[in-house]
Amino acid sequence: MAKQKSLNTSNNGRYERFIRGLKLVGLGLKSSSARLERQAYSQLRQGKKEPNRRIQTDYRVVESGDNFFDCEADFHLIFEHPATKDSVLLVECTFEAHFHFDAKAHGQFARRFVSSEFRLVVWPYFRQFVTDVTGRMGIFPVTVPLSSQSQS
Repeated sequence: MAKQKSLNTSNNGRYERFIRGLKLVGLGLKSSSARLERQAYSQLRQGKKEPNRRIQTDYRVVESGDNFFDCEADFHLIFEHPATKDSVLLVECTFEAHFHFDAKAHGQFARRFVSSEFRLVVWPYFRQFVTDVTGRMGIFPVTVPLSSQSQS
């Protein structure tokens, strides 16, 4: 058991060095789509009923090399009618990012980073995108929670 703890501590130390050596080279919107069923959405809002809101996310490494990796984050914001479960508002977007890291670090840590800390980098972009696009739809802008942990 002590040997396993030692290996985890060593691995965590290398991961911390990997994180410190990360450099975000680029981050941007790759694709997006939005759909509003205006009449159904308006009827819900006028009836003072709240649609069911879901946020689905997926984070993944799409390419990696000796000192870089590319990753993507998919976001789906879905508002459903509480009775019919029909989608009344859908906002989908994909962001992509390119990172460089110290060649001495281990590329295996890219997957660990993307499945955990990357959401902290990209979540604010998703929040801003949703607020902007829903405001442009002529409805009250939708505010996404500050973190993916506080999704409702």
